[in-house]
Order: sequence, then structure tokens, then C-alpha cells
Amino acid sequence: MKHVLKVMIADADEQMGKQLAKYLNEKADVEVLPIQTSGKGVLRAIKTEEPDVVLLDLVLPGMDGLSVLEELMRGKCKSSVIVTSAMDNSRMITYACQLGADFYICKPYDEERVYHRLRQLYMYRQQEAEKQEEAELFLTQEEEENETRERISLESKITREIRLLGIPAHIKGYQYIRSSVLLSLRDGSMLNFVTKSLYPEVAKIYGTTTGSVERAIRHAIVVAWE
Repeated sequence: MKHVLKVMIADADEQMGKQLAKYLNEKADVEVLPIQTSGKGVLRAIKTEEPDVVLLDLVLPGMDGLSVLEELMRGKCKSSVIVTSAMDNSRMITYACQLGADFYICKPYDEERVYHRLRQLYMYRQQEAEKQEEAELFLTQEEEENETRERISLESKITREIRLLGIPAHIKGYQYIRSSVLLSLRDGSMLNFVTKSLYPEVAKIYGTTTGSVERAIRHAIVVAWE
């Protein structure tokens, strides 16, 4: 199913705008928004209507099309813009593209060509969005993998140090000390409230009581000392 394109026509020649709107409205995948005949009207309508594509004529009363593009660029507009103009000026075309215009169509235009440009532009934007999503997903996965590797590496270091102290892995205190160190590394403030904060957190992890955690850790320390 094709996405229905929200298209805004901005043209001082209202008759030409209506003719193009009539043609595009006959397409099942296009919704033509109210025609705008002034630059300021275009800017207001873009904010409220949020069109997918704006067909922007450069000759508009009050504020010309290039000024509209400058405002849109400053406002980080998400709408795509196809510039239309009867003036075939290479410098003007270049400047319009520098301001963010995606295509430039000279007047008088073929309505079918305009429609194909709309579809072409939308498909291009969709592909770019999909690439961006894939890149973000890859980065997220990479960050998660790095975080997992770091956590495993940290846990291995803690395990090695506890064993070097002579605390055997089969006693409860071994697991409680290991979890206590991990929690303290994530939140150093817990070391200031060992019995009120750290031990209760460890107890929650293992489904036991704070007193049991403290006794098991004390027993592990005695074993290591002996």
C-alpha cells in the first residue's frame, strides 16, 4: 500500500495551482492541501499542515520563494521542497538547491512529470530514512555489545580478586560480596551506607534478609582470614 503524500502547492498563479491540484487529487496516493499564494502564507501553513512535499514557486508576493527557503532552512523544516519557476537561471537553481530544495522544475511543467517527481522524491527520502534507522540500530547494537563485553570483563576481574583473597565460590558470602562490589562500582555512595543501603539491595537480588547477607559476608571474611 502506497503512502498518501501530503502535497502543498505554493503559487501566485492561483489558476495554475488549481489546475495542478485537480490533476494530483485524482491520484489515489496524493492529498493536496489548500493552495498558498503568498510566501508568509506558505510558512504559516507548513507549520500547521506539515506537508510531505511543498511545490514552491519562486515568484510569490510579499516574500519570494528564495526567502521562504531561507526561513525553512533556519527552522529545520522536515518537508521536502520542489521549486517551480518560469525563470531558467542556473545561478538561481544552484542557490535554491543550496537552501535545501530537492528538485527544480521549470514552468510551464508537465503535470504527469510533477507527479513522478513527487513519487521519486518520496521514495528517495524513504530510502534515506531506512538507511538512517539501520545505522542507528547498528550503533545501538554495537553499544550494547561493548557494554556487555565491559560488564563481563569487570565481573571476571572481581571474581579473580575474590578468589585471590581465598574466598571459596561454594559459600553464600562469595556471591554476596561479588554482587556488593558490582553495586558499589555502579553507585559509590552505597559504601557510605553499607548496612542501610548496600546489604538490603543484595538481599533483594537473592531473595533473602539483610541479616543473612551480613552474616554470610562476615563468614566469608573469616574463611579468607583463616
